[in-house]
Amino acid sequence: MLIIFALSATAAPRKLTDNAPSGTQNTFREGCPFSQEFITANEYLRSQKDFGIPEPEARKLATQAAGGCIGAAKRFIRVTSMLTHAGLLPKDAVQSGLQFAARTEAETEAFITVFHRAFHKAYLDLDINSALKMAHSLSTQFEGNVAAARDDFATIVEFCAHEDGLDLPRPACGEMGARIARLGQNFGGGISNHFLNAFDFLRSKKGPALPTGAALKQAEELVGMGLVSVENFIQAFRYAASKSGLQMDNAAAMTFAKEMAQKAYRKID
Repeated sequence: MLIIFALSATAAPRKLTDNAPSGTQNTFREGCPFSQEFITANEYLRSQKDFGIPEPEARKLATQAAGGCIGAAKRFIRVTSMLTHAGLLPKDAVQSGLQFAARTEAETEAFITVFHRAFHKAYLDLDINSALKMAHSLSTQFEGNVAAARDDFATIVEFCAHEDGLDLPRPACGEMGARIARLGQNFGGGISNHFLNAFDFLRSKKGPALPTGAALKQAEELVGMGLVSVENFIQAFRYAASKSGLQMDNAAAMTFAKEMAQKAYRKID
């Protein structure tokens, strides 16, 4: 569809992009269902009588939400509803909803997943402010693949809290899950499996056979070096400790393997 305007009563209509300055042709968004997004958001706010939002204010909020274009109203409603049900004040929940109306689907899914696991009694049972902080750290504040960060968090928390895993207190597992997931920020995410592989090897009799606490610390340090560091560490340790290799004891083999792992990931400027 051509967007036209008149320069005068006799001027011929022309396309908005005709003779536009170089680099400005893509300034305008196409295909934004603004009206539908506005209607959906406005009707939602109208239906929430407990929010106590006057009609003129609801329209302003709906207009702001619709600015996120495709899927904006749905993101707004999902976040706002989740947070009000969790006990957040409606005005604060609405502001959070507006924030995610303007965000991506991936960021919204990450926020919802992490908050749900952090806040829900069946998972970590954190207070609402702690859960919000954790959820933002792996969505709006995460510079990388937020979908991978979401999955990393869920995987580490499950491993940490489950009785077949570490069986640690849930708040501690939440902190561990968020901390390790954030390490993936430098490498695009997808770090949890590397962490678990490192932990298993460090605990194994075929590896250094470290106690659980030491193995967790070393595994976190290794994945912080980069996604290929764990594989390099394992290969180097096996060679250093083998009779056909460097014939080192476990302590010396650990030191050697960590040096090799550090050299495996080079940062490109």
